[in-house]
Amino acid sequence: MSYKAAKAVAHRRRVYKKYSNNSHPACLRANRMAKKLMEDSRRHFESKLADNIDQDKKSFFAYASSKSNSKVLVGPLVDSSGQTVSDPVSMCETMNQTLRN
Repeated sequence: MSYKAAKAVAHRRRVYKKYSNNSHPACLRANRMAKKLMEDSRRHFESKLADNIDQDKKSFFAYASSKSNSKVLVGPLVDSSGQTVSDPVSMCETMNQTLRN
């Protein structure tokens, strides 16, 4: 978040605390300004990540994966005897056995 965006968010909070009404014209103006500056700040940060991807791939992919809603989970496994294993310790042992061979 840029300095301007942080100041705008703080200003928005102060204005709301003063008027305690989101439909007040000062609150509406502060909300619009804070939202615009936050979007600009986010857009600038993302474009910097994209421009710098050749030198710093890790930051780009870390940011991209943090925006993902789905998490990759290891489901129940089938061991060498054909039984389904869902216990975490047993799944770990099954994966180790498979990868070791």
